[in-house]
Amino acid sequence: MNHFFDSHCHFDFDHFDKDRSAVWQQAQALGLQGVLIPGVTPSQWPQAQLLSQQLQGGLYAIGLHPWWLNAYLSQSECDKNDWAINDWAAHLVQCMAPFAKDQHCKAIGETGLDACMPPSKQVSLDKQQAMVSAHLRCANHFKMPVILHCRKAHNELLACLDQVKPVAGGVLHGFTGSTQLAQNYWRRGLRIGVGGSITYPRANKTRQAIQALPDEALVLETDAPDMPLSGKQGQRNSPEYVPQIAQALAALRGQALDCVTQYTLYNSRKLFDF
Repeated sequence: MNHFFDSHCHFDFDHFDKDRSAVWQQAQALGLQGVLIPGVTPSQWPQAQLLSQQLQGGLYAIGLHPWWLNAYLSQSECDKNDWAINDWAAHLVQCMAPFAKDQHCKAIGETGLDACMPPSKQVSLDKQQAMVSAHLRCANHFKMPVILHCRKAHNELLACLDQVKPVAGGVLHGFTGSTQLAQNYWRRGLRIGVGGSITYPRANKTRQAIQALPDEALVLETDAPDMPLSGKQGQRNSPEYVPQIAQALAALRGQALDCVTQYTLYNSRKLFDF
């Protein structure tokens, strides 16, 4: 049996509350070796920690997703006092330190830039950039990789990476974009998260980019419950579908499935140290 790792799965979200155990058993039966549950806001970190400890092969990250940033800032001294990036980084290090000691905690994130947020979640891009820079400093402090999210703000995110280089690398998750863009991230030490987007025939630019990257640059992900595969639009995405993403990746790159599963699993192990 081929073995897989889902490097980005929000398995703690309430979308899975009714059948989480059944989904996990089915995913394991299909060869899933584990998942990494990203952090989205500090109040969610304990839940991600507990679930990762309960799952065989469960890992998690600690971070502040841009969609949760506005709510966080409204309750935080950071925004009230107009803190500088170094202050934000120091504050996050203090919040993250108890979790960073946990053997299941393997990354900082997800964080990133999003220029397409719903109106209720919008926060200025400069504040998002400050928080990304703070996360990069935290990742370097803990010597952990960083997990990054980006929509319509790649030039700004690349500038953040140029200012603070992630010493332990990381992953640009949910990648969609050109070959040049993918290579820009890879040159800065980031692997590329390959998910359901490559299953859409119309996603030519993204498919060409993934096709052009070296094996060492790629990890598999679902971003479940979001980013459904082609043919499953409107349905809940699931870690059960990692094998289908791997099959699509093998077909796209003209490689055997067992080859794809071996190098993507190896890349995840190397990146997240498990």
